[in-house]
Amino acid sequence: MLSRPASPVPSWFVALAGLLLSLNFSSVTNAGESIEKTSSSTEIPIRTQVFESKAFAIDQIYKSMEGPREITKVTIGEGGDEGLLWVLSYETKIVDTTTGAPVSDEYMCHNNFNLTNLNQHRKLIGASPIRGVPRMFALSQGVMGVEFPAGFGVPVRSGEPFVLNFQVLNLNPIDKSIEVRFRTTVRYALDSELKTRMKPLYQFGVQGMKLLAGSQGYPGVTDPDPKIHGESCSVGEVVDAGNLITQNDGQIYTNHWIVEPGREENHTLLTQRLGLKHDVMVHYIAIHVHPFAESLELRDLTTGETVYKARVVNFDDKIGLVSAEHFSSVEGLKLFKDHEYTLISIYQNNSEVRQDAMASMFLYLHDPAYEHARVSKR
Repeated sequence: MLSRPASPVPSWFVALAGLLLSLNFSSVTNAGESIEKTSSSTEIPIRTQVFESKAFAIDQIYKSMEGPREITKVTIGEGGDEGLLWVLSYETKIVDTTTGAPVSDEYMCHNNFNLTNLNQHRKLIGASPIRGVPRMFALSQGVMGVEFPAGFGVPVRSGEPFVLNFQVLNLNPIDKSIEVRFRTTVRYALDSELKTRMKPLYQFGVQGMKLLAGSQGYPGVTDPDPKIHGESCSVGEVVDAGNLITQNDGQIYTNHWIVEPGREENHTLLTQRLGLKHDVMVHYIAIHVHPFAESLELRDLTTGETVYKARVVNFDDKIGLVSAEHFSSVEGLKLFKDHEYTLISIYQNNSEVRQDAMASMFLYLHDPAYEHARVSKR
């Protein structure tokens, strides 16, 4: 029996909105900006901006979404009106507060870089509205950076406000307290200094989900056909304080669930979430999974082929992720508007206790609407 009301809006988004309204934002340290080097491919200066979080003390176990955190507002650029900027890469390191030396990535829960308002952002860069949520980057344990293929970037406006979210994690016993901070680096270029035109990207996230009650879980589909829509979501259990998500099919799901000891394979139909009105090209893919994950796969149900499968490496001697694969390509992968797609997560829980899980895939899509807007203005 569910004891909490379901919401048609993802609860993480509701929570973030509430925090933004209620918090007095802390002031993240802007560690400075520099002109890093000249790109050999475009012969333009690449600018680097570094943000540092407050210090976090780690002295106990902190499970997913339970560790100390900081939410703060930042901008990209030198402070004046530099016009359009192109974000080329985004990465973070966790460092010792005393020495500044990098420490283990196992203390990383997440580092999110969000737009404050998606529609306003689209106006600032001179583009038409798009479907999505205001998340630009989402880093996590095993995924400490994103670097787009040459010639691609995310367009933003200088001085545009962003929300930077840091949270620590610790899943292993610790002998003594340590103090760490996040050091986040953004690399970007000024549009005014470009000698060749950049290709615009925007991020669109999809996520695996578990059905909380019932026998058939096909998000957004009220009359599913397994021959077309593939396997149903598994029935699962939401973690404490996890999200409850009501889809258009009337079913209640969660994107943060319990994994029992042993092997688990879960399928989530993505077609409605993708909502493709035309074919799209994907040029970068990053994922977010939790320890004990083995892989996350985007599969085309219409052709039966794997679009992309990211494999994950776990530590052998402790709980945590060493790395997760990503996709980066100038040529890209095509998603077809009339195809069905599913997301398949595999977890192998080798511990003797229940663990928590998520399975998100962040697709960086070519933005034809923005490309058209730029051409039309000339």
